[in-house]
Amino acid sequence: MSIDTARELAEHKLQRLARDSSDTVSFWRQATDVLRDVIPFDFHPCWFTVDPSTLLVTAHMNEGLDHTPPEIAQAWYAEGDVNSPAQLATVPGGVTTVTRATGGDALASWRWRNLLEPRGFDDSLDAVLRRGSTVWGAVSLLHSSESRPYTRRDLQFIAKLSEILATGTQLGLLRSEADAATAAEVPAVVIVTSDLEAATTTANAGQWLADLPDIGPYRPDRLPMPVQVIALRAVAAGGEASTVVRSASGRWLRVSGSRLADADEVRVAVVVEAATPQQLAPLRLAAFGLTPREREVVQQVLLGRSTREMADALFISEYTVQDRLKAIFEKMGIRSRRELVAVVHKSDYVPLLDANDERVRIGEPIQRRRRSAATG
Repeated sequence: MSIDTARELAEHKLQRLARDSSDTVSFWRQATDVLRDVIPFDFHPCWFTVDPSTLLVTAHMNEGLDHTPPEIAQAWYAEGDVNSPAQLATVPGGVTTVTRATGGDALASWRWRNLLEPRGFDDSLDAVLRRGSTVWGAVSLLHSSESRPYTRRDLQFIAKLSEILATGTQLGLLRSEADAATAAEVPAVVIVTSDLEAATTTANAGQWLADLPDIGPYRPDRLPMPVQVIALRAVAAGGEASTVVRSASGRWLRVSGSRLADADEVRVAVVVEAATPQQLAPLRLAAFGLTPREREVVQQVLLGRSTREMADALFISEYTVQDRLKAIFEKMGIRSRRELVAVVHKSDYVPLLDANDERVRIGEPIQRRRRSAATG
């Protein structure tokens, strides 16, 4: 069988797996088995989920590791190294290798010097998993000198699979949601040092941190990757950063960080708490393929503003507001602002994914079946 035929068969198999995905980690494992036969990589792939709004990494899986190396977060969020998901999102096709990104000088990569080369790898093929214009994840295929170098055709193949892999990642995240954390739960606070260690924590921090996604069980001497990312990003971004994370139990949590005013040492206060519907709105709306402009209108609807108030707030005409609402309703398969609010607040959110399996197609927005509803 030719490599082209094998890759075509692999693509069709991944399409089926993506449409049936109900758990992201399970989908990644299945995708790894398919990819192993059609593209060279050594060791297990690094799979990541990415917050579509911030492009921050929110989870990491690698079947060959017992924990997430802190060098990954350090490379992308402290050292500004090549091939972070945010950077890859600007690359044609969303895929490249460390060697290509550094113009052939891998030594210029902090991640290569401190993580890849010391572990016997000479390159990494890095790609974002993007559905339409929305990034849902990323993958790194590690390469050693014993295998043939990555070719342009390899990169083109992974770029072709990007939307399929993004679909499986996205549906796995959204279909496996659990009941939300209750508002009565007290948020956890962790004071993180520049060495990514917990200087101090609130008494309840352990139970929250243990529920954050990471490789291996939680250990008090090892911060989960989402906490690492937010702590480093808060410092690099001028003081604050936040993201939403689907926890190990399936709940959505918000992880936010603020740099403390301490002249002697860089420290960040990281808060882990239940995510509110408003905080989850951008992620849920991204599943419907809404444009940034349309998402702005949705945020105005959630604030309860009238058409005129929306127009004033967004500096557009009332006619433009109505046009965007019409487009939003069409994409989401709804007929009223009331339904829109209900979807964002999850009352009819997870069931719509399963009710529309037959309408989910690679490259198309997820849509709801049209049903009769009162206008509002």
